[in-house]
Amino acid sequence: ATRIMFRVAAKRAAEGPGSRVTGEWSRRSITSGSCLATEGLEVQAARPWDQVGTNAAVDHAEAVASLFAADRKVALFAVPAPFTGTCTNEHVPGFVANADAILAKCDELICFSVSCPYANDGWAKAMGVDQSKIKFVSDVDGSVSKAWDVTKDYSGDSLGIRSERFSMVVDGGVVTSFQVVDDAAKDGEWVLSQL
Repeated sequence: ATRIMFRVAAKRAAEGPGSRVTGEWSRRSITSGSCLATEGLEVQAARPWDQVGTNAAVDHAEAVASLFAADRKVALFAVPAPFTGTCTNEHVPGFVANADAILAKCDELICFSVSCPYANDGWAKAMGVDQSKIKFVSDVDGSVSKAWDVTKDYSGDSLGIRSERFSMVVDGGVVTSFQVVDDAAKDGEWVLSQL
């Protein structure tokens, strides 16, 4: 199975006199069988800036654990950034073409990126994507990508640290398929084949 390493912050407490809580990083792989429902991380759904109500991040935070709840099957694909060439011209269109077939076999189809929710909303609208079929979510500060260890430095393209291009199927919080994407245009077909 294709593997990618990611880090999770683990707290370990020692018992007895003089005990203290220390932080450590442990490494593990996202591959078939990895559980993502207990990570304690948050994303933001795409939305316009001028919506009614507040733009406060706390009011729009969505737990990763709720996206990958026990009763849900989710297909997720990650792109480096909104409004960029391969993401706009190849990756998302492949999922638009396969969205109905994918959604016939799972509960939700998600496009994930390190970005702000406002850029994601504008990008989806500029492409004419039906956001009731593909949900765009933002890893605003890159913390989810860092925790999963899927970050990649795109500074050469003036993007800075973003998420690597990948896709996965998560069923009941457990990863059943995962790949780092080499052919963005065909990724939607690959995800469909894994459902």
